[in-house]
Amino acid sequence: MQIKDLTPEQRLSVPCPVCGAAPKERCCELRSGAFRLEEHLARLLSAAGQEKLSFQPPTTTSPRKTS
Repeated sequence: MQIKDLTPEQRLSVPCPVCGAAPKERCCELRSGAFRLEEHLARLLSAAGQEKLSFQPPTTTSPRKTS
């Protein structure tokens, strides 16, 4: 499942490994304790069933010119 396909209920269905928010609780900032507008990425990956972040750098279509 992709992160963008998650419903709000699915996003909050797992605990956050970053800030320690329990399921059904919003994520908070570690320094200020204020609620975050978005969930932490690690929580979203956990909810989507993706434990590792698979990053593939974009491929370049044209060679870079060097001067």
